Amino acid sequence: MTVPTGLSDRRRPLENPASTLDFKEAAGEERSMTPSDFSLAEVAVALPVDGTFHYLIPPGLNDRIKPGLRVLVPFGRRLVTGYVLGRLESSGRGRRPSGPIGPELKEIARVLDEEPFFGADLLDLFRFVSGYYHYPLGQVIAEALPTGLKVESLRRASITAAGREALDRPNLTGKEADFLKRLVRAGGLSLARLSREKGEILSLLRRFEGLGWAVVETHLSRDRVKPRSQTWLSPARTADKDRVRLGGRERELLDLLAKQGPTAADDLRPGFPTLNLMIPRLIGKGLLLTEDRILYRDDLGRALTFTRGAPELTEEQVRAVSALTAALERGRFAPFVLRGITGSGKTEVYLAAARQALDRGRTVLYLVPEISLTPALEGLLNARFQEEAAILHSGLSEGRRYDQWLKIIHRKARLVLGARSAVFAPLADPGLIIVDEEHDGAYKQEDKLKYQARDLALYRGRQHEAVVVLGSATPSLESFQAARSGRYHLLTLTERPGPGNLPRVDVVDLRFASGRRRTALTPMLKTALAETLAQGRQALLFINRRGLAGLALCLNCGYVVRCLNCSVALTPHQAPAADGRPGLILGCHHCGLEMKPPEQCPECRSGLVRYLGWGTERVENEVRKAFPEARVGRLDADTARPKGELTRILAGLRDQALDVLVGTQMVTKGHDFPHITLVGVIEADLGLHLPDFRAAERGFQLLAQVAGRTGRGQDPGRVIIQTYSPEHYTLLLARKHDYLGFFQQEIEQRLAAGYPPFTRLALVRFQGNSESVTASLARAAAESGRRLVQTSPRPGLDILGPAPAPLAKVKGRHRFQILVRSPKVKTLHAFLRDWLEQVRPTLKGQAVSLSLDVDPYHMM
Repeated sequence: MTVPTGLSDRRRPLENPASTLDFKEAAGEERSMTPSDFSLAEVAVALPVDGTFHYLIPPGLNDRIKPGLRVLVPFGRRLVTGYVLGRLESSGRGRRPSGPIGPELKEIARVLDEEPFFGADLLDLFRFVSGYYHYPLGQVIAEALPTGLKVESLRRASITAAGREALDRPNLTGKEADFLKRLVRAGGLSLARLSREKGEILSLLRRFEGLGWAVVETHLSRDRVKPRSQTWLSPARTADKDRVRLGGRERELLDLLAKQGPTAADDLRPGFPTLNLMIPRLIGKGLLLTEDRILYRDDLGRALTFTRGAPELTEEQVRAVSALTAALERGRFAPFVLRGITGSGKTEVYLAAARQALDRGRTVLYLVPEISLTPALEGLLNARFQEEAAILHSGLSEGRRYDQWLKIIHRKARLVLGARSAVFAPLADPGLIIVDEEHDGAYKQEDKLKYQARDLALYRGRQHEAVVVLGSATPSLESFQAARSGRYHLLTLTERPGPGNLPRVDVVDLRFASGRRRTALTPMLKTALAETLAQGRQALLFINRRGLAGLALCLNCGYVVRCLNCSVALTPHQAPAADGRPGLILGCHHCGLEMKPPEQCPECRSGLVRYLGWGTERVENEVRKAFPEARVGRLDADTARPKGELTRILAGLRDQALDVLVGTQMVTKGHDFPHITLVGVIEADLGLHLPDFRAAERGFQLLAQVAGRTGRGQDPGRVIIQTYSPEHYTLLLARKHDYLGFFQQEIEQRLAAGYPPFTRLALVRFQGNSESVTASLARAAAESGRRLVQTSPRPGLDILGPAPAPLAKVKGRHRFQILVRSPKVKTLHAFLRDWLEQVRPTLKGQAVSLSLDVDPYHMM
């Protein structure tokens, strides 16, 4: 069979199909057709291929095919999930589509949904994302929709009865016997997986097929999620139960339903144990109606509860809300930057503006950078608006995320709260889009589709003529420069409501700590912590590294225990030993490798391997040891992973069940706990000196955000920053809470160096198993790019590199990267399209992959 003909001129696959064997498969009928009568659907397939494709619509499916539906379509020798984008109709008089109409066209095999998953506005967004990030449209849609919605034909090899008997043959070679045993153990192996293996595995499988020892079969996978329904009961309006003979319990049920209205059958069963028998009898008597309703699974009560009403707004907050309300009244796209110091009440401005949007019949999208912020905000939204919000983020199970998506489609929720991926929520007519902590790097997706949710929020605002609010105490340089130049409207909040003031900040110079530093708590921080606990107040200790320590190092020869797969040191973690006592394990945060700590140095065989630096686990242990009566908690990626733990930890802090919380970035943003009066930054230098032009900006933002967690109540706050770089301008300005001073100094450096917001960047990364091959292909790609610039001049466009990535090896693959820089976004994208068309064919068969990151946030 031939690949479906796309009526697009961009049909080149980005990578080879996984399967390589020519097995016969029923993957759709080929159909000859006359040009006088046809009906075609434009489909994007969930595969790494450019362009879209046209398929014949079978007569039996003609009434069901609509844009936004998932369909099953033949592609090559497989059946795959596709997404209907539109239709082309003809009855001989209509316009024919461009391209050939003939026997190579294939039919849609199946419709997978009863209703569309997205509408025209989201399709427009998907097309924009595909073009801007140079990512296949079908994969954009697949990654935007809830996970678990992918159907495809899979080919699996399994052993036959003859193959099992052949295992007893003495003349089998070792490879033959091993492969047959593997088929037995696995119960079947995917051909896609086998085709990626080296050696003679595929030829061996072909021979086994010929001998009748193995068989290759095709089957369809299924959606991992599906909607759940619930039966609701209500009395028939025209029924007269006095004319029908009824049992006592039947009459009791009908009276109850008449009193309280439609009720879920599940809620009635405890009081009516024989309900399943009663329902068909009452339906047969014409007295009862049933209705199946979709059951939207909730988030297991993770929302924190709030009962307080809206506080009185300050003059600054009133002015901000008035500006947003006026923009909502105009009904035009209006981007705002809301710069408010930490604790200045930006959330109250968001909520007041949301009330205005909802009152005007429009919907609201509220984005936050971290999943950890959703429990408190969900509870606050529910309490303030008395209507349920839909929640979308990657921390939900597949089923709950699917249900939340359906809830939005069915317009059961007018508020959507979520992290980065919620920017794709299928909201109808959003009038207000809030991007809280808009500066945060978590809004940038770092793998697969590398999109920036903040930028897509602005695009959606333009789509829907909505108001977009980018809020932060420390706006990104790009957003604040846009506000300063007049492209965005600037709103400012310079004071905290009520008695709260910005905290006093002290800096501890770690360079002059006496002797070898053996504790994370310097005398100043330890004294302040004791005073805070004595006053019955709470403290927050921040270190941006999880685990027990920074690295395992030999004090004799300097050997560092590194990951076997990645160019990073392994991180020590606490782990339970076999006898129940705490033990140690070394882990890699990139590939997940774990190993026991060496008893001796692998290099010099000394027993002087020690653990240097501090992580959240070690800081937690030191606080517990220094203050045994204190109630100490820890919040990082490890403790927040178990279901419900995130909410439990945050509730403990809110309810003052915790005295001290040790955490990573998860504790630095968005949380409002008025009893925290002390913040300690254990080591402020982490990340400040990375080879990344945004390192200083991230460092300033992080310090400003964590400092803002204190002094929000009646008592004054204090921040103690421990650092080896007290003269760094980032720390000096963070100490004074001087964002404008930092912005001015940093923006001048960006202008001089030619970095955003004055240029646009694209990072092209090559990854391969062989360091030399990967480096060679990266060099060849850079040279072809420079030749392209010479033959077709693009003013101001630079190609920098290739160079090894700062993390030169991850998961066993060597990484080299090229940075493309241009003052104009159109020039950058035109070059990328032309250049990548030249580069990608050179990678075929080389075991080297290419990834493109437009507007990169991290350069590592």
